[in-house]
Amino acid sequence: MTSWSDAVKKARKCRENADPKKRVACLKRHLTQEGDPWYMLQLAVELEEQDRYKEAYYYAEQVVRKLPKKEFRAQALAIAERCAKHIERERLGERSEHASEPALSVETLHIVICTNHKFWDDRDEPVYTPAKEAYTGESFKNWLQSGNAEKVDWLILSAKYGFIEPEHPVGKYDVAFAIPETGPISEESLKNQVAHQDRPFRGGRRPLKSFGSVYVHCRSKPDQCATDYCERVRAAYCPFKAQISCDCSRVRSK
Repeated sequence: MTSWSDAVKKARKCRENADPKKRVACLKRHLTQEGDPWYMLQLAVELEEQDRYKEAYYYAEQVVRKLPKKEFRAQALAIAERCAKHIERERLGERSEHASEPALSVETLHIVICTNHKFWDDRDEPVYTPAKEAYTGESFKNWLQSGNAEKVDWLILSAKYGFIEPEHPVGKYDVAFAIPETGPISEESLKNQVAHQDRPFRGGRRPLKSFGSVYVHCRSKPDQCATDYCERVRAAYCPFKAQISCDCSRVRSK
């Protein structure tokens, strides 16, 4: 099996070729033969440089799931977000030319993550309250105060309940994706929610899988991002080929 250092050398040699098509072909050949995800990252970089955004997005998504090092995953997340924006602009351009065609795929679903701080932190009784009132962390308050909640279609990603609407009643709980022993909802359950459930949105009820673009707001603090939430959204929507963007790409990795 090829070592990581050998893969780096081979990828660098591929990218030294003067012909853009041959650079891509060379990287794909090594990926097929060796299966090293390092070639996926180099393909994402190369394809983005060639303005082949859909292909670059595909490989960047694979890197996020398969490369363990945080700096490489952060690089892939940044590529995926940039490419998603280009793809969205292209789709919006197509929509303006074909206004009579349905444009569900160009609409964006916004996902806001839950917070550790909750409504009943200072209360003894296990009361239930709407989700939009239950989460009292700074990031969630900022989302509500921004005014965007009134302008876009959005859901909350709860580590216990999964994808829930703002009015969904939630009770007292302490569950986190980062702590498996707390019993967070599984990736399989999140996939099933996307595959089989719908939610009430501004224009009426619609299936979760009908969105072609999903933006994840998972910046918990100005310099921190809950990347585990972003990755779970990516995994849940992977079978439906939605374009996933995440504000984590604008947070400097440590």
